[in-house]
Amino acid sequence: MSNKFDRRGDANESLSEIFCDEIEATAIQQPCRESRIVGISSSQKGEIEQFEEYMYNPSTIRVVSTIGAAWFFYDFSITCFSCTMAQDGAGGSGLWILGTWVVEAVVGSVLLLVAILFSVSKLHSLCKRNYNTVCAISLVSAYLGMIFPQVMIEIRRSMFQQLTSSHQYDHVHWQIDTSHTLPIRRCNNTNPFLLWKNHSGHRPIGCNSVVLSGSTYCFYILVTLLPTVLQMTSASCFFINCIDSLVFLVSLVATGSMGLTMISAVVFQFTSGLFASYFCAVSHRIARAEFAVEKSIERASERNGNLLYTLIPRNVMARLASHDGGDMLGRAIPHCTIMFCALEQEEDLQAAFTVDVFDLLSSLFADFDDAVERSGMFKYQHVGGWYIVACPRAERPFDEEEYAAEYPQHHTLSMLRLAHELSR
Repeated sequence: MSNKFDRRGDANESLSEIFCDEIEATAIQQPCRESRIVGISSSQKGEIEQFEEYMYNPSTIRVVSTIGAAWFFYDFSITCFSCTMAQDGAGGSGLWILGTWVVEAVVGSVLLLVAILFSVSKLHSLCKRNYNTVCAISLVSAYLGMIFPQVMIEIRRSMFQQLTSSHQYDHVHWQIDTSHTLPIRRCNNTNPFLLWKNHSGHRPIGCNSVVLSGSTYCFYILVTLLPTVLQMTSASCFFINCIDSLVFLVSLVATGSMGLTMISAVVFQFTSGLFASYFCAVSHRIARAEFAVEKSIERASERNGNLLYTLIPRNVMARLASHDGGDMLGRAIPHCTIMFCALEQEEDLQAAFTVDVFDLLSSLFADFDDAVERSGMFKYQHVGGWYIVACPRAERPFDEEEYAAEYPQHHTLSMLRLAHELSR
């Protein structure tokens, strides 16, 4: 049949062919959330927005932000407001201690605000559009909130030369020598055994750098890997990795931690961030492929439905969906205009069936379909030599409002005009 006839659903086109054609479509290579595309069509823009919605994961960022906020508030509270003000063991007045740890309260507030923003339904579109940006700000803030107090402790230890207010640790001396181009950290511990024997979890251990201690370094790596949990784009993950690694490097240089230890720590963290970026890229590639498959199935289902609707009206299909299947489904149509059409020489044409005859009939019935659609009538069916047209009531047999109203007389007039058009 001609393209005009196929557009209405040629019954010879199988549903499986439609489905396979859609499934074999190339996976949608959509850009990342933050990409800006010039000159895209409205359908492509709609698919990009649908993919953003598909990847949008507000529940995870809410959980991560809430846990992070709770941890920062807790650590700030137990350090600054419980027991003694000097319990972080680095020396200095209460203002020094508050200045060291207040950044945790600020970061906790930021993370709490993020959790609230992603919980407000009215901000759904805004949060979705800026998902990667907000996640990046949250993770960089969390990283700063963890490393800044450790840097301040190192500086205070060098300035005030003490672990606690007592003198039982006078054998440990720290110094950050700033007389050179780059600071150099020096420490002398004349009695390591005594220090380990009296160590408390609230105080740093002797000459060990708190910036590089295992208890904090593991959290640096955790923040670097969190973009994979939040399903961020690889570009955003790489950006966070660069910022965190730069902050880590500056912190180590500022506290005088030079040499192989500094290099290995920075390289390990940066490498962890690169792996996180790679996993984010793979995750998005898989997500795009899955999204493409879902869209293909959705389009195939829509095309199959449209093909089915050429045989069974939508109103009937909707009623069939809610029918229990017990009794036969049907209803009387009290008033309806119907027209039966047939070609006078159709049997002769079919008897001498050739390609030219096939194309002729295809073009003719395609013109019939166009005429029926323009008139607002309903093509009831085309069986054998009969082309049957009915008024719109036959298309909506279960529309109660349609049957409650008086039969429109213009249906009859439209059918007469259609008959006149088809007979020409």
